[in-house]
Amino acid sequence: MAASFQLNVVTAPLQLPVSGRRMQRFLQFRLASHKLPIVVGRFAGGQHVARANRVCTHCGGVAVADELHMVFECPALHPLRQQYASLFSTNTDTMRSFFAQQDHMRVFKFILSCLDFLQI
Repeated sequence: MAASFQLNVVTAPLQLPVSGRRMQRFLQFRLASHKLPIVVGRFAGGQHVARANRVCTHCGGVAVADELHMVFECPALHPLRQQYASLFSTNTDTMRSFFAQQDHMRVFKFILSCLDFLQI
């Protein structure tokens, strides 16, 4: 005879220390559903823009404006990198290591600060 049991799970709404809109913007960045040229250029007005031509308009238009460029390279965002200097070390030189840091809220705030600065 098989034993039976009943599992009652009560779930509470997830409480986050950020607004829904801010979380949405962060998740859009993480899921490549944002407005950086690397994404927008894929479908710009129904026309495909070559990857090499999806350049950053904030630093002279020579580098491809992708997520890596925004987080680590764009000179226009250097003041923000200085403000969040604790996020940047020799151990955080890839996107994976950057997002795997202990201080998730600081990473979250840095990304949103960058998006705000770039007005996207």
